[in-house]
Amino acid sequence: MSDMMRDVDESLKKEKLEKLWKEYGPTLIVSAVALVILTGVFSAYEAWQHKKQTSITQDYINALSDPNAYEEVGSFTEDKGGKLGGLSYLQKAALAKAEDKNDAVALYYKELSESKSATPILRDLGTILYTAQNLTLSAKEMTGLDEAMTDKLSDIAEDNDNPWQAYAVLFQGLMRKHLEGDTQGAIAILSDFDVNEDNPDLLSSQIIALSDFYAQSAPQ
Repeated sequence: MSDMMRDVDESLKKEKLEKLWKEYGPTLIVSAVALVILTGVFSAYEAWQHKKQTSITQDYINALSDPNAYEEVGSFTEDKGGKLGGLSYLQKAALAKAEDKNDAVALYYKELSESKSATPILRDLGTILYTAQNLTLSAKEMTGLDEAMTDKLSDIAEDNDNPWQAYAVLFQGLMRKHLEGDTQGAIAILSDFDVNEDNPDLLSSQIIALSDFYAQSAPQ
């Protein structure tokens, strides 16, 4: 009796399996083939990306060794830079600075802050460096930043996870005081900043010292 029941159960299982295979077998095969193809495509793409980045890196190294490095490195700030596009803005700015082309230095920093090829951290660094360069160039004219760059600097200053936050706060304080003549506003910006161990010691000291200096020199 038990043998008969077992035979019936196995027959039912076999019948159900055959039914399932008829209904879903082709789909399973197609899915499996698609998965294999998709995996192959991703592998091929990764290999192509690696080869491309290796080639770009070598070209970048060659450009830095070229006597006309200023022009050669410039090409990497455009569409062929890949992941090195952001770094090339910094390199080109450094080359321009060595030639005392200060307006060009500011321009490259600003372009870095707007570059789609650069990482967010590098773009924010571009904003910080542009602000510093701009304040240096406009020390006499006191022209400050345009609205877009001011907004970018504010975003960095409000981002507690941003490694350039303290720099942004320091620049905000300087601009509020020396470009807008708002001493109390500058003190508020600097004194409200939460100095912590993640900030460079020198930078933290500068923020505290500047806040104290403005407070002491402010009209009573």
